[in-house]
Formats: sequence, C-alpha cells, structure tokens
Amino acid sequence: EIQRKNHTILLKELIQSENHAHSMHIKIGFLKGKDLEDVIDTCSQVNLSSIQPLWTQHTQESASKDHSKLLHRLQTKAITGLKQSKSLWLTDILEPIRIEDAILKEVNSTLIHDDPASLVQLVLDMKGNTHLDDSLSHQIRQVGANLWIGPEGGLSSLEINKLLALPRSQSLSVGDHRLRAKTAPIFILGYLSGQLNR
Repeated sequence: EIQRKNHTILLKELIQSENHAHSMHIKIGFLKGKDLEDVIDTCSQVNLSSIQPLWTQHTQESASKDHSKLLHRLQTKAITGLKQSKSLWLTDILEPIRIEDAILKEVNSTLIHDDPASLVQLVLDMKGNTHLDDSLSHQIRQVGANLWIGPEGGLSSLEINKLLALPRSQSLSVGDHRLRAKTAPIFILGYLSGQLNR
C-alpha cells in the first residue's frame, strides 16, 4: 500500500535458490581493457560460485595499481548477469591475487582436507586433453572444480606445471580453436555443462 506519508509492504512469498550440488570457480588472469568485465557479465549468467582475477606471468595489468573501483565494477557486472539469467544466484567476485598465492591456497587446502571432497583443478591449456577424465567428471558433480584460465597468451608452462602437480588436476584444451581469453571461459563452461549433465 502506498499512502501519502508512508508505504506498507506485505511479503507474500519467499523464493530461495541454492546453487547446484557442484560448485564451479573460475580463476582467470587479468585481461586488458573491459575484457574482464565482459567475462564476468557473461559467465555469471550460469550460476558460478565465484570468479577471481589473477596476476600471472603474462598479465599486462599492473598489480601495484588500486583496483577497488574495478572490483566494484566487476561486482556490478555479476549483478547484471544475474538479472539477465533471471536467476537467484549471485556469483561472488573475489579480490584479485597473484597466481602463486592462489596455488599456495589450494596446496594448503589439500594438505588440511586431503580427502575426496577436495575440488578438482581444471587447467585450460592449448596442449591439454580434449576430453574430461570420467573419474574427474564424477568428482566435479559431487564437489565442484576450480577452472584456471590464463590472460591473453595463456598461462606460462611453469604455472601450468604447478597447477597440474595439485591432486585431482587435469589440463583441458578447446581443441584446434585459438580463442581470445575473453571467449575461452564461456566456451569451456559450455563444454563442461555438456559433460556434467549427461
């Protein structure tokens, strides 16, 4: 009810939404210009748990700059993605960190929680496998995965090797396609959706 001096709202129905049983997290190298915003706008339409920008060896964006305004814009893009998909799931946009710190966090998590409930590590690599391992597919359906994607130029060989040294990890390729860094995440998410929903 809207009256001249006050408004009254009656809550008729509460609709709650839960994420899928599996959770998907994207860890992506900083991209140039507004490309990172485009990735978040697009990928947050598919119920991702989180997206975290990374400073990698090939990242051109300086880690010393203040990125608080950028982080706010990225969070706004996640809300735009939510509205577009008519979903009730908001993707969490995490503060950017160095890839070394992100890998160390996964190493520590594995040491503390060395059990089958640990997330699968999927590493996007031009020389990687074109098919997802069946045992990892089952694991992702149960607990989820981190999807590691480099900036333009991809992840370095050293970064890829460190990630593949983690338990339950696999490299993934987009086949013969050479995609832009802002296109690769949605392409690989589409592939994974097909694999996981069979």
